[in-house]
Amino acid sequence: MPFAADCTRVEQGLKNGFSGNHLRRSITRGPQYRIIAATTTPEYTVEWDEVRARYSVLTKLSVAGRRMAARVDERFTIPDDGTIHHIRVRFHPFIDRR
Repeated sequence: MPFAADCTRVEQGLKNGFSGNHLRRSITRGPQYRIIAATTTPEYTVEWDEVRARYSVLTKLSVAGRRMAARVDERFTIPDDGTIHHIRVRFHPFIDRR
């Protein structure tokens, strides 16, 4: 990922990404990503230096044949240097009944 060295990530209002290196390690080894089974195709919008991605995450976790999932709204600040400087994430859990 093209993270700036000082990139930060805030999820649900809590800072959980402290540098580009920290975010890369988290993505490759973080247990929170191992439960992801699939994602829907993101819907992207761009305004100035912000890229917004909206998509759903389907997890491997299921109860009574219903899968745990979340709608994700992720915003990336990417200035002219082409690296990600800040990420803001909000998600809303739901149960996939398909």
